[in-house]
Amino acid sequence: DTLLTALDLGGTFVFALSGATAGVLAFGVGPVGAMLLGMLTAFGGGIVRDVLVETSDRPAHRAELYAVAALIGTAVVVIGRKLESRLSRRWSPACTHRATMVSPS
Repeated sequence: DTLLTALDLGGTFVFALSGATAGVLAFGVGPVGAMLLGMLTAFGGGIVRDVLVETSDRPAHRAELYAVAALIGTAVVVIGRKLESRLSRRWSPACTHRATMVSPS
């Protein structure tokens, strides 16, 4: 029961990561759009799974747990994207400067 719930929450998390990443990389959406796409993908994936397995009632099914898992998954992508852009702006000039200093003329 607990293992099934943990695996189910993990699947929701991964679906949210997938949707948010696709939104950011493929469509170039902002943080709100990425979170929205991630949450829709996570919940849509869960609904498709329930339809394919022909079940709708799982033990310990609490909607807020799934919402939190999806929100954390999308937040990971949004925060990661912000850190990536901040670090690339910070280190890009330094790396370019060193490359020009080291290259032979």
